[in-house]
Amino acid sequence: MHKLRSGLAVLAMFAAAPMAQAAEIVAPSSVPIKQTVVTLAAGTDATLGASTSRRYLCLMNIGTGLLSLGFDQAAVAGSGWALEGVSVAGHQGGAMCWESAIVAGSVVHGISAAGTTVVVLEGR
Repeated sequence: MHKLRSGLAVLAMFAAAPMAQAAEIVAPSSVPIKQTVVTLAAGTDATLGASTSRRYLCLMNIGTGLLSLGFDQAAVAGSGWALEGVSVAGHQGGAMCWESAIVAGSVVHGISAAGTTVVVLEGR
């Protein structure tokens, strides 16, 4: 009986003590973001993001044409990584975002056979 009481006392101590929290991985709370809107003329390659020291990159096609991307080289229409256009200009089409350790450190080029508009967000 004595062992039962001491066991209950130890259990009560643990129940009353605050539980240790597991470590939490937290991304930086604020990264300065620069927004650029790029209008691509039909069939013309343009640089969408040139900073190779960025910590955040997001590309969103808000135009109606298919957007093809090239990394560290000129983009080729209809080839490579593509972001779909929208049915109504200004709405959200295809998008791709990179952050932290997986952010693309390349110069990003874009091209659209029909022309399109791209929102570029870069954080340093």
